[in-house]
Amino acid sequence: MSEQKPKKAKKAKTTVTKRPLDTRKDAPKTSLFAGKQARAALTLSCALAILAVISLAPYFRGLFFLRERLIAFIASAAIFVSYLLFAPHAGKPVIVRNDLDKAALALAGAYALAIVAAASPKQAIAEALKYVNYFFVYWIISDLVAGRARAHGRADRAASAVLTVLLLSALGVAVLGVGAAAGTFKYRGAYDGLRISSSIQYPNSLAAYLTAAFFLAVGLSASEKRPLGKAAYSAAACGVLLPFVFTYSRGAWALFPLVCVIFLLVLPKNERLGGFWLLAAAFAVTFAASPFFQRALHPPVPAGGQPRGPVPYAVWLVYVLSIVLGGPAS
Repeated sequence: MSEQKPKKAKKAKTTVTKRPLDTRKDAPKTSLFAGKQARAALTLSCALAILAVISLAPYFRGLFFLRERLIAFIASAAIFVSYLLFAPHAGKPVIVRNDLDKAALALAGAYALAIVAAASPKQAIAEALKYVNYFFVYWIISDLVAGRARAHGRADRAASAVLTVLLLSALGVAVLGVGAAAGTFKYRGAYDGLRISSSIQYPNSLAAYLTAAFFLAVGLSASEKRPLGKAAYSAAACGVLLPFVFTYSRGAWALFPLVCVIFLLVLPKNERLGGFWLLAAAFAVTFAASPFFQRALHPPVPAGGQPRGPVPYAVWLVYVLSIVLGGPAS
């Protein structure tokens, strides 16, 4: 009887199902720089460069005039091209990513098309470049924030960092205006003896800019969970509100109550009460400091005496105290 050889067990075939790549998380990073460190360094450089452009813009007359605007446009365009070509992206970099990108690009395109039938082509080109510049800045910052969200799962910290840089820039503009009014700084057009204009050089424009900065500070304070951060943002709010008062902009004051209402409505429901108290605290501190600030800028003239200029140490004392008291008041 012949022995039967044992049959070899057949190996079970294993099928591997290929999962489609998620273009946001799994797609290979495309960049002209191969090294991870080189890509990270370039991304950081582009982020710092674009933040420098938007934070320094108010110090050059708010980019109101063509020369400063062209310099900012060239810088933004160079950063945009560098970021698009060399920074890492998930898959191929796409300029139009969502509906908001379409709207921003369409706005810039509309101003570009207006050049064809413009009565003043030079002015039309300048306006078109301004809105193209806005698109560059918007696109880079939104992509940086989205990249932060992809890498770490949270975009709020990156967005708060960008907004904090903008707030610090506005606070610097406010300090410059106070210094010009006190006679500490010499800056052309920053103070005309009555109204503060700072580096913007137009009191009404400065009032609009500081209004935006004030509500930005209050919004950041309302959303901040850490007590120290909340106090710092509230102090910054008082730091921009006091110079705002001394722009003497009637138009800004007329719109201010409406902006307050809109601001409270757009806040999340759980932050509205806190936002209201932050607004009330900032108003209370600023209006309490305003008479002393006015007296420091325009000291009373004794009988038969000559008008005197501002008292620098008194101006700075009142201003610094309003900032210091604005933090704990929150």
